[in-house]
Amino acid sequence: MLQFPLRLFRRNKPAPVPDDTARLFAETSNDIFVRAGPDLMPRYVSPSAVAVLGWPIEDWMQGPLAHMVDKDAVLAMDAAQIAAGTESARVTLRMWHRDGSIRWMEASARHLPPEPGEERGDVLVVMRDVTERKHLEEELARLAAIDGLTGLANRRVFDEALSRCWIDELADAGPISLLMIDLDWFKQFNDRYGHQVGDDCLRAIGRVLRARFGAPPALPARYGGEEMAVILPDTGPADAHAAGEAVRSDIAALKLPHASNPAGVVTACIGVATAVARPGGSIRMPEGLVLAADNMLYRAKAAGRNRVESTILLAPEEGRIA
Repeated sequence: MLQFPLRLFRRNKPAPVPDDTARLFAETSNDIFVRAGPDLMPRYVSPSAVAVLGWPIEDWMQGPLAHMVDKDAVLAMDAAQIAAGTESARVTLRMWHRDGSIRWMEASARHLPPEPGEERGDVLVVMRDVTERKHLEEELARLAAIDGLTGLANRRVFDEALSRCWIDELADAGPISLLMIDLDWFKQFNDRYGHQVGDDCLRAIGRVLRARFGAPPALPARYGGEEMAVILPDTGPADAHAAGEAVRSDIAALKLPHASNPAGVVTACIGVATAVARPGGSIRMPEGLVLAADNMLYRAKAAGRNRVESTILLAPEEGRIA
């Protein structure tokens, strides 16, 4: 049996770091080290602060540490928390670079033991520039929210947004409308022209919807297959129907050839539903809005296609019913 020296398993007490070694580490690291008093007035700022954020050390010393932080950032590590004696805190926050750009910094703060005769010790703050990582995370989140073919929001984002919009509309006592869009005889289109051309067609429809509903609070999304949807918060029945007619006209105006469609070009059916919360309403939301718009979509198909059908539904004022 192998025998290991017992000393390998002993926990040795770490040697104290000499002051000159600590200063050398702080002054050669890419991280920013700030030592501040209990009032958060900096007493030491490492030279990396200039390289990372552009501000001279003198600017850091002009006021409490918080004056260097973007005031719109939601800080877990604020002056009140630290002044109250919080042991440690960690947060990702925004800070201004001297050139006017924003840098995302990951910061951690820890209270140091008080010196003899002092009631509260200094605060050591270490900040690391994570701007590149933050932008990558944001880009990945954006890509995860977008349908790769059409550039519209994907189904997951649609479902989340519809639920959130309905809650918002309940608070504002306003209407919410939904467009459900389905291309006429699209299976025959794919069979005749091939799926690659079918994908090109869907991309073109995506561009139409982004052009017309590209600005919030409207949200165009790919619901599934060739079916698209548009959430229209605070939009009543007349405006919603007009929006549906505009989309129908935009799609026909593309003049994409479709020999299997009697119209000779790609067209669409659009179902429109508008929900309002009123006393006595009994339609389950937001599922009822999707179902109502879908029913109008099939009514448009049954009525000859290339048309818009609309309806209104009443939902309970408390939103969702059992």
